[in-house]
Amino acid sequence: RPLLRVSNLAIHLQRELYEQGFKPNWQEHMQPLLGLEGTPDLEALLEQELDGQGHAGVESLAYDLMLYDVQPAALGGASDAFVHAPRLDNLGSCHAALSALLAGGGSVPFTRVIVFWDHEEIGSRSAHGAAGPFLRDVVSRIAGGGESLRRALSQSTMISADMAHGVHPNYPDKHDPEHAPLLGKGPVIKWNVNQSYTSDAVTAGMFAALCADAGVEHQDFRSRGDTRCGSTIGPVNAAVLGVRTVDVGNPMLSMHSCREMCAAADVEPMIEVMRAYFETRG
Repeated sequence: RPLLRVSNLAIHLQRELYEQGFKPNWQEHMQPLLGLEGTPDLEALLEQELDGQGHAGVESLAYDLMLYDVQPAALGGASDAFVHAPRLDNLGSCHAALSALLAGGGSVPFTRVIVFWDHEEIGSRSAHGAAGPFLRDVVSRIAGGGESLRRALSQSTMISADMAHGVHPNYPDKHDPEHAPLLGKGPVIKWNVNQSYTSDAVTAGMFAALCADAGVEHQDFRSRGDTRCGSTIGPVNAAVLGVRTVDVGNPMLSMHSCREMCAAADVEPMIEVMRAYFETRG
């Protein structure tokens, strides 16, 4: 439920926003508001909540605190063209991968795996992040380790599915005009010469062929030559496993805001391409 909120200072009291933009001090200006004076502290509220769930007398020793938007996702725009939701990056791709795996049919002579990683936005360097040993350990147990594992990895491919930067109609100059993905026009293959994305000719060709087989048009994204792009878990997993990987994603706007948006028309095509991948392995 709504419990904490970081409230901005009214525009009337900071007219400099017009000229300087929003430049908060992360220590002083981002404290969330919990309640009025006399409100129990957060730890006491947590223990009250546990009491109400039948865990009376439980003492909190430690907790993880994460603030997020609790508004449910919604369709919006003319003809419900858009999905407005928190954390589309990267729940959008998690949804596509899981839907594709569950919908995939037929008997295939290989193992199909999806993995949803924690800590991607802060570097993946954790016991349960992409830089940790979890995926390699799982694959090793499946393949049997040793030479069997190395042979399995050498014959494997991976789709790193995050989201992609669609062209914002108010900021078209932020994109290379030859590589400007549009919302509603299908999955995006992401490229970067510095390997912030893992796509190369072999893996991008694999994904493009999957799109063609599924009757789906694909797009390409390369950042402007004078702009750095983000990155994904693709390069991390590729380095840990030594598996050829392609970076893809559906185009979206407002990435990393509390309310992101993508095109509803892009949801099903990504699922279909991933389903083709799981049924044929490219």
